[in-house]
Amino acid sequence: MQAKKSYVPLAVITLAHLMAVLDNTIMIVALPSIQKSLGVSAVDRQWIITAYTLAYAGLLLLGGKLADRFGAQRTLMFGAVGFALASAVGGLSQGFLMLVAARAVEGAFGAVLTSSTKTLLALTYTEKQQRAKAMGIFGATLAMGSVLGMALGGLITSALSWRWCLFINLPIAAVVIAFGLRTLMRLPVKRHIHIDLISAAVFSAAIIALVYGLGTAAGTGWGAPVVLASLALCVVAVFVFALLQQKLANPLFPLRLLRDRQRSGALLASIFDSFGTLGLMLILTFQLQKVQGYSAFKTGMTLIPLMLATTFLSAVVAPRLMRKVAPVWLITGDVFLSGLGLLPLAFLQAGPWFWPLVILSEIIEGIGTGLGTAPTMYTTLLGVESDDVGIVSSATSATSQIGSSVGTALLNTIAVSVAGIAATGAAMAHGFSVACGYGGILLLVVSVVVFVVIGRPKRA
Repeated sequence: MQAKKSYVPLAVITLAHLMAVLDNTIMIVALPSIQKSLGVSAVDRQWIITAYTLAYAGLLLLGGKLADRFGAQRTLMFGAVGFALASAVGGLSQGFLMLVAARAVEGAFGAVLTSSTKTLLALTYTEKQQRAKAMGIFGATLAMGSVLGMALGGLITSALSWRWCLFINLPIAAVVIAFGLRTLMRLPVKRHIHIDLISAAVFSAAIIALVYGLGTAAGTGWGAPVVLASLALCVVAVFVFALLQQKLANPLFPLRLLRDRQRSGALLASIFDSFGTLGLMLILTFQLQKVQGYSAFKTGMTLIPLMLATTFLSAVVAPRLMRKVAPVWLITGDVFLSGLGLLPLAFLQAGPWFWPLVILSEIIEGIGTGLGTAPTMYTTLLGVESDDVGIVSSATSATSQIGSSVGTALLNTIAVSVAGIAATGAAMAHGFSVACGYGGILLLVVSVVVFVVIGRPKRA
């Protein structure tokens, strides 16, 4: 690979992945408007987000195999077309179920789309320094996009309608398709790669059962049979999935890839970083709109400190630290700061300390995400053979989406369980505070686990 490799493919790859990231966060700030427009309950509202993240996370490993099998450029084009069509249907939704179904289809095509982007990124930029730079730009853009989606969602919802939060994907997809066909490398079809549909179905069932159980507990209680059955099904599905990966000649996700402690720790960190970041954005959205009475636009604007901190740390600081600091410190620090960022919201209430706590929380969360995104992605791909690049890239996206799904469902359930389904005002604010307190403590504990899993620090 030549030293002066064009970065035009990187722009197309990043825009394609950014579309899927924006589609998730752009809908968070629109949730209160959607809830009012379609008559959605407090318990069911989280499914507008989790329908997307569940399908996305559940099919990412399959998407990675499809990218390896048929060539990532082809699967990226396929994913972009399907994503745009599903977005159009979602924007035209006339009821809650129609919107949730469209969001699930979006997530499925998003899985194929983003599995392809990371594969193309890894195989297009193979020289060590060039790949690190490309991943730094890619990670910084995605980290910024997660928060930019909130601001954009607020602007679109206030100026037009929540429906345009979905329609905006159509022109973005058109640009991706037009330039992707011309600039992205065409990888050969690898007919020897087997597509394990059974394992994909079991993996999806495990995630769906987990999130369904966590989300349903808000309305039924933690001891309800449906909740216990869902969580038990998740455990069984995980066991069956692991057994299949050991027994099959061509598994969906070879367990040998987890023997590398740094990779395993990075994947674990990816789950809980997304848990913290999306959880913070979800809680703030409802806190500001439902309790404080802010507009969607004003709510989106309040997340600018998070966006600025994330972008600066990802683009400027993290690439330099990766050359000097062992990955374990950056990856562990990401999870630790994600937990620390939630804790100020546990004390959030109307008064003189309201905005200092919000800004402090956003900056801490932004520092953690900004420092950890690129090192986590880089670490998971170290030493991976070309045939496994797609599946490992997909695993990093899958863990991120699992964290988003679990964080959304669990924090919403805790908040509703504490405050009550019909709660308003101070009761609702108390529910949000308790959810953030539990979430923050959980992430602090997990950061220690991540450090132990990765083991003795090694140079980046």
